Order: sequence, then structure tokens, then C-alpha cells
Amino acid sequence: VRHISKTTLVTILNAVVAVICLFAFFVGQAHAVWYEATGQAVVRNGDKETARHAATQEALKQAMLFAGASVHSVAKLTNGLLKNEEMTIRSTGEVEQLELVNEVYSGDVITVSIRADIFPRGKVCAAHNDQKHFATTHFRVRNRAQLTQGNIPNFDASFTQQLAQAMRNRTENLDIIYIAPHTAKFDSRYTDQNVR
Repeated sequence: VRHISKTTLVTILNAVVAVICLFAFFVGQAHAVWYEATGQAVVRNGDKETARHAATQEALKQAMLFAGASVHSVAKLTNGLLKNEEMTIRSTGEVEQLELVNEVYSGDVITVSIRADIFPRGKVCAAHNDQKHFATTHFRVRNRAQLTQGNIPNFDASFTQQLAQAMRNRTENLDIIYIAPHTAKFDSRYTDQNVR
């Protein structure tokens, strides 16, 4: 059995640790991306420092959104009309380093250009895989007599069915799950005779 001296063992161990540290450093750097962005702010009451800070924050926000963001949207429909819509946008990265590239004053406006080293954080929203289901009604026809005269009395129902089928054929995650067997009446401009 051959013995290794302590000095040789320490040298080998130091080399292994150095290789692991270098590997970890380069692996971490592979995911970092530099983004450049510009922000503007108005100088109020001669306070250039506050304006510079606001412009830098705006530029940083633009860079973070460009690097990746998740969007969450909730819409509320009442009788087919959009009543309320809320949207939240969240950045999905972390700023590792920020550099001021340029700062220009033009009258009372400051324009700041920055470079930001942004690392991705966590999983980016995979909304393209989410199932999107919705319901609809048959399409309303203003003058049903025209459908009868054209010998296409079920056009509204057939059109809605064809739309649903076309959506199923185009994508796997967008689907009309229910078609109400009537058309919707939205306001008083349309008479009962046009809505069945």
C-alpha cells in the first residue's frame, strides 16, 4: 500500500476545491443576462436627485419586465359586458448588478440609461399550457328573416359550432365548453323578435 503525504493530499484537495468553485462560478454566470433600458422623469422644483432616482427606477422596471414577468389577469363579465378587469405584473428576476450608462438633462426632463445584470428567479409562468375554458351563446342575428329567406335558418347555431371546432383544431388549450342554446340580449336597442 502506497502512502500519500499530507502535503500532496492538501494540494490535491485544494485543486479539487478550486475546480469546484470555478465550475460553480461559471455555471452561475451562464444564467445571468445583461439588459439595457431607459427611464425618464420630470425634475420638479430643481430636485435633480429625486428625478434621477425616479428615472433610474423606471429604467430598472423596464429592464426587469423585459427580462421576464408573470402576468395575472382577472376579468368580470356581467351580461356579456366587461365590468371590471384587474391585471398584475410581477418581475421574475433578481438584479445582481446595476450600472448607470448615461444621464441626460433636456429642460426639466432627465433621461437615464442603465445596464442591469438580471438573474432569472423561479419558474416563469407557463400559461401557454393552462387550459382556457369559456362559454358562449349562439351569435345574434339582427334580422332572422334574412336567414329564413336565404334558406340558412340555423346559421347562428352552426356558426358557433364551427367556431368551437376550429378552436379545438388550432390549439389544445383553448376550448368552448358550453354553448347556450339561445342568443344573448345585451340592451334595449335589439327587440325581442331578433333574440330567440
